[in-house]
Amino acid sequence: MPQKSSIESPFQPPLELLRLWIDYGGWYDRSKCAWRFVLDSQLVTAMAPPSGGRAVICNRIQARFHLVNITTPEDSQLTRIFESILTPKLQEFDNEIKPMSRPIALATIGLYRSVLDTFLPTPEKSHYQFNLRDVAKVVQGALQADKQHFDTSQSIIRLWCHECMRVFSDRFLQDASEDTARFMDMVNVSMKQNFEDEDWDKVMENVDDLHYGPVLCSFMDDNTGTLAYEEVTDFSLLARRCEDRLEDYNLEPKLINMNLVLFKDAVRHVCRIHRVLMMPRGNLMLVGVGGSGRQSLARLASYIAEIDIFAIEITKQYRLVEWHDDMKRLFEEAGTSNKPITFLFNDTQIKEQAFLEDINNILSSGEIPNLYSKDELPAIYDGVRKRATDAGCDGTQGELWTYFVESVRSNLHIILAMSPVGSALRTRCLFYPGLINNTTIDWFHRWPADALTAVGSAFLSNLVLDCDDTKSNISSVFSMVHLSAQDSSDKMLQELKRHNYITPTHFLELARGYRTVLSAKRTEIGDARDKLSNGLAKLIEARDGVQIMSVELEKKKVVCAQSQKDCENLLVEIVSERRVADEQRKQVEADSERIGKEEIDCKAIADDAEAELNVALPALEKAMAEVEKLDKSAISEVKAYKSPPKQVETVLAAVMILFSKQTDWNTAKKVLGEANFLQSVKSYDKDNVGPSIMKKIKGYVSQADFKPEAVGAVSKAAGALCVWVHAIYIYANVAKEVAPKRARLKGAQESLAVKQASLRKAQEELAEVTAKVNRLKQKYDNSVGEKNRLRAEADQMQMLLERADKLVNGLAGENERWQVSIGHLQGELTRCLGDSLVAAAFLSYAGPFDTQYRSRLVSSWLDALKEKHLPFTDSFTFAVFCARPTDVRQWNIQGLPADDFSTENGVISVRCSRWPLMVDPQNQANKWVRRMEESRLRVVDLKSKNMLREIENGIVYGLPVLLQDILEELDPALEPVLAKALIKVGNREVLRLGDKELDYNKDFKLYMTTKLGNPHYTPEVSTKATIINFAVKQKGLEAQLLGTVVQKEQPALERQKSDLTLRVAAGKKKLVDLEDEILRLLSETEGSLLENESLVDTLQQSKIASDDVSRQLKEAEETEIRIDAKREEFRPAATRSSVAYFVLADMGRIDAMYQFSLDSYVDLFSQSMDESRTGTKGVNSADRCRQINSAHTLSVYKYTCRGLFERDKLLFALQLCLRIMTGENKIPTQEFDFFCHGGVVVDRHDQRPNPCPEWIDAGTWDNITELDNIPTCMGIASAFEQGHRDWRAWFTSSKPEEMSLPGDWENKVTELQRMCIIRALRLDRVLFCATRFVSMNLGPQFADPPPFDLKAIFACSNYRTPLIFVLSPGVDPTAQVKSLALGQNMAVDICALGQGQASVAAKLINLGLRNGTWVFLANCHLMLSWMPELEKCVSEY
Repeated sequence: MPQKSSIESPFQPPLELLRLWIDYGGWYDRSKCAWRFVLDSQLVTAMAPPSGGRAVICNRIQARFHLVNITTPEDSQLTRIFESILTPKLQEFDNEIKPMSRPIALATIGLYRSVLDTFLPTPEKSHYQFNLRDVAKVVQGALQADKQHFDTSQSIIRLWCHECMRVFSDRFLQDASEDTARFMDMVNVSMKQNFEDEDWDKVMENVDDLHYGPVLCSFMDDNTGTLAYEEVTDFSLLARRCEDRLEDYNLEPKLINMNLVLFKDAVRHVCRIHRVLMMPRGNLMLVGVGGSGRQSLARLASYIAEIDIFAIEITKQYRLVEWHDDMKRLFEEAGTSNKPITFLFNDTQIKEQAFLEDINNILSSGEIPNLYSKDELPAIYDGVRKRATDAGCDGTQGELWTYFVESVRSNLHIILAMSPVGSALRTRCLFYPGLINNTTIDWFHRWPADALTAVGSAFLSNLVLDCDDTKSNISSVFSMVHLSAQDSSDKMLQELKRHNYITPTHFLELARGYRTVLSAKRTEIGDARDKLSNGLAKLIEARDGVQIMSVELEKKKVVCAQSQKDCENLLVEIVSERRVADEQRKQVEADSERIGKEEIDCKAIADDAEAELNVALPALEKAMAEVEKLDKSAISEVKAYKSPPKQVETVLAAVMILFSKQTDWNTAKKVLGEANFLQSVKSYDKDNVGPSIMKKIKGYVSQADFKPEAVGAVSKAAGALCVWVHAIYIYANVAKEVAPKRARLKGAQESLAVKQASLRKAQEELAEVTAKVNRLKQKYDNSVGEKNRLRAEADQMQMLLERADKLVNGLAGENERWQVSIGHLQGELTRCLGDSLVAAAFLSYAGPFDTQYRSRLVSSWLDALKEKHLPFTDSFTFAVFCARPTDVRQWNIQGLPADDFSTENGVISVRCSRWPLMVDPQNQANKWVRRMEESRLRVVDLKSKNMLREIENGIVYGLPVLLQDILEELDPALEPVLAKALIKVGNREVLRLGDKELDYNKDFKLYMTTKLGNPHYTPEVSTKATIINFAVKQKGLEAQLLGTVVQKEQPALERQKSDLTLRVAAGKKKLVDLEDEILRLLSETEGSLLENESLVDTLQQSKIASDDVSRQLKEAEETEIRIDAKREEFRPAATRSSVAYFVLADMGRIDAMYQFSLDSYVDLFSQSMDESRTGTKGVNSADRCRQINSAHTLSVYKYTCRGLFERDKLLFALQLCLRIMTGENKIPTQEFDFFCHGGVVVDRHDQRPNPCPEWIDAGTWDNITELDNIPTCMGIASAFEQGHRDWRAWFTSSKPEEMSLPGDWENKVTELQRMCIIRALRLDRVLFCATRFVSMNLGPQFADPPPFDLKAIFACSNYRTPLIFVLSPGVDPTAQVKSLALGQNMAVDICALGQGQASVAAKLINLGLRNGTWVFLANCHLMLSWMPELEKCVSEY
């Protein structure tokens, strides 16, 4: 409210509006042009006394109020109040504790008074503001005690000390004033005064950390129904408890995993946060740099307290409306749903200051004014009505709203995560006092060295190292690295005014990165060593096998000759045996033919007999089938007849005849009763039925009723036997007719058997002879095969010998080189333990630093490794260790400068774990990224409408995205992308961006670039992105400008150089690929290397190709050396131009407006070379360089002076002159330092006495005596003693710079020494002397700035770059622009910018682009909001 319109003005606009209301009863409504009266309202205001940054209210405002001063209560009154609060609680405790309510109240109030008097707010400690709420918080903490855990007076005193430290000292800074130590002394004094001379050391005797004090928390025991507030005596148990809860948190679905290391300070912060969350209306402000763990520990503490977290999600369009919607949801959770909830809010989410105003209101009163409309209030009332009625409310709207607000205040805990960097926190606390008054402040300090070591050790716990001492040493180096980076950042801020923040996130990245780099490097080096070892082993195996194969080859030749002789002898024997076998075969074949005819005759007889028998066989088979159907029951049925039917009796009589039995019924029944009757029927000898039986049977079968069908109708069993009798009869009759034929067949078969036996004997004899011949033939074949095998083996060995000789001789060079390489790789494998640490540290910390700081950091890190006896490479180079030469060459081809600094930046960009943010004022990184990623790259900026859509597509489809031209603040909507806040959903990794859940593709890359030369990024940005200083360095720029010079002067030479560069890069890459291919083939070979002909041929071809490439490379490199030597002749021009550019770059330190584009500078350089040409041909390189340097230096001076304020033109000329002379070694360092800083004498006791104190004051004499200490100026102090009159005359002259120096000093001094003398004696004439110095060393044209010439400026400009006029008040270049346009026959459209003119200006620009006309935009300062659009339009043209 009391904010002034400016620092100088006493005007306080908000208060003036209130005064207007009081004086005139309302305000004027500008929209409706009518006066608005405010009726039936009174104004009650409140304020604190002006102090601690609070503004004074002007008298004319105070005059409108009745002032009531509410004085602070007396200490006695405060003691009475708090004693009354404590006494009822302590009555529950033991008698020893009951009377302690008054001492606690007195001690707390006394301590509060001491704190008020001692710890006063300052600009750096603006939060050192204390009030009676702090005393109440101490008492409130003490009321959490219970008699089970606090049963002695000392335990109560420790509780009191703990609460005092939490309320007061947790906000103290760690600086030289040691506020915490002083506060503890105050606590000790208060203890002695109020608790019967109790002493800190005595009370804290059993505490884990005497300096920190006791640790209390209420989450150690889950078994009890209510969480008890108790003192922790075993800190390790507390740490394990927190780790268990962290593990539970990480198992929760849809929560982002937190990989935290809970060292001592982290556990203490968890306890502090949890303590406040468990208190009614407990709110916190966590102050610390980004990455210090504020939000993570707050989430963990809330999870332990079983309180849900509520956080807003910032999007690009997130404004006050969306904020109020979120606040409504928060209030409904806390008030309507009656759920405890934590609102976690950090300062990066403050898109509008109204957010803080609302938070301040919630902290102060529990509500946000006008948050709900009238239509929304009934739903609120209905939501709390039941609970309010149960609590005794009447149910009126006012009471329901009050109950709702109280529910919100009871359930809502606000945790603010604020950064102490800059003045933002101080300003916010000043404007919104509720941030301090209604929160408990917990300051997150820099991690101490022991905490860093503990965290480092935790990350190394699972790493395989030699011993635990090694892990301890590495952890110590981790700590040293982090602290050294912090110190370097502080130095860089002091020396270069560049801000860089080192946060705990950098340290965590170092620890994780070390594991990653070490593992990858071990794998890489180990694989390379194993490949070389395997290849070397294969070569050694081939070489050793040559001698063995030579001996075996001679043996095999002898065996092969003997085998040939044996084969010839065996062939003779085979021919003889085969002749005998052939004769026997002929005889056997004749006998076999004759016997075969007899076999045919026998077969004809047998077939004839068989045909006749086949007539009877079907009937017999049918009968047997019928018999098969019979069983005992069927026979028993027949047997059961006492007087069988006639047909049955007849059938059984025929059956009895066949069995030669009596035909009566009793005999038949007896036979039927036999157990094997059916078997006898089935096995009846049908071939030997006698004639008498056949005669009797004939009488039966000829009977008319002896038919199976007739009999079967009476008895199935008898029918079946009837069929059998008929079949036996038929078969026996046929067999009787066939018997003679069988006899004849038997005789033929017996004769045939005799002849066949004779034939078999002959065949057996033939088989024996044939087998013998076959055995001989097999033996011969085996001998021939053995002979051929031996011959083939000999040929194979001969071929292998030739192949081995070819391979061993061909790879002899690799053999020696690989042996050396294996030794080097083994050493690298050992040294990578320390090298990986330095590389990981470089990746994590070195990005924002320039070359000088990086060198110092690496040197200090290597010294730390040496001190801890850890192995490392003495000549360690980050780029060599982390990047392959082929990749670096490819980057150079793609546009990355070839200097070491740029190479380091390239490595950091592709290997950093956080997304790279490149400080790229010269646009070098932007161009490199574009060429490196090529067509897949998506380019956006923060002003692009489709920025988030392009980033979303990149995330989903794995595309690289370049976010260019960012400023010092990033869009909060990018927070999840920068933090890589991935959520595990099933098997998917999801990134929640705004209201979308995107499947995360691991191929996604994000590059960020800024054109700001010296941006000030907050710690939060440093935590989420890897800031890389991509500012061009002189060496890299010199190489680029050398290429430009040669391209202009010797285009063919530069083309040849470019082609050679590409060829050499491709050749070296091919060499690496060929060697990898050779090693791969060797490693994948199983068994003997020499047995794989295609492999050996491939290896030989690879070796030939490798030799050919090596030869070509050697020739190319020799040619490149000659080309480089020729190019070096133009080096002086590139050196001068690079020096001039960095003079321009440094002008930005004088005024932020002095920004110079590298692209435009290169264009200027090219233009200068064209203008420097004379008509003379055949100018040598040295003379040409002098021409270029003269012309370009003057062009730079004129070009730059156009954009400089008049006061800075001489400074620029002097700086340009000094830099050029420094590059030529013409500026001694001591003299230059004296000229810049003068002489300062700390102790004048040893100083030479001043000979002329009447005209030489003490400061001037200090300058003279210090100048006398410079060797080249030694004796000048004596000259004053000897010739003080001459020096006085020179001193009192009006223009001493133009006068000769007294004595022989005129001839002794250089121009710089003359300036030093002027600097020492006549500081008022230094500028004139500097003008003379510039004129004498660069030329008089550099001492006289060129006048404004619009025509000359236009001649130097181009159509792509607009002209910008920076005007002084009252100056208008419109007339000059019109005149120039008229002279160029060009139309010019003029637009005076102002409200509503953006569309007009855009239309004129588009029209000018189409028609080729000029556009003049006046008063650009009146439309600063439109300037980004104009910039984008220019950059896209």
